[in-house]
Amino acid sequence: MANVADFDLLKNTHVDIGDLLWTKPEYRDAMRLHFGLLRAHEEKTHCNVEIKRLVTFMIDDHADYQVAIRRSELTDPDLAAELRRQSQYRSQLHGQIAEHLALTSKLEGFTGTLLPGKQNGRDSAITLSVPLPSWSTEVLGIWRASDGTYRSMFIRPNETERSQLAQQEFAHRNVNEGGILKLMEWLDLN
Repeated sequence: MANVADFDLLKNTHVDIGDLLWTKPEYRDAMRLHFGLLRAHEEKTHCNVEIKRLVTFMIDDHADYQVAIRRSELTDPDLAAELRRQSQYRSQLHGQIAEHLALTSKLEGFTGTLLPGKQNGRDSAITLSVPLPSWSTEVLGIWRASDGTYRSMFIRPNETERSQLAQQEFAHRNVNEGGILKLMEWLDLN
């Protein structure tokens, strides 16, 4: 019968782990920092995606409530009143979230966008049928162009684009009066 000690392969394989580099505190700290930086870059990418999804959800949620209120006003006024209360509450919450997102977008290294996307499988006509919530224009600087695309007052278009965008908006009156005044101020400042 053979014993483990009889195998030459296993002889002299004892390594003192205390002598390995990863056991030294400075090397462990360096590895921790290295992997922390890798996770931070991954997290930045995830935040960019999630912020866009959150803005999309909040705008779609606003549109869904407005459509539901409109549909129930004639058939069930009590339901419409409750939906209106819930919509106002959610709008306040979304406004607070929008303020935090606006602050996040001003952080050094922010590479995302505050413009909403389009939810897969969602009929965009629902969202387009309702004016944007006030927090989206006042806090995030989002407005909807006449072609249905979203624009941001915080993204600086070139001179020709600015002129064209202003002309389109005035021609179609797709922005409320306060939004037009803000747009005019923004165009003058930039």
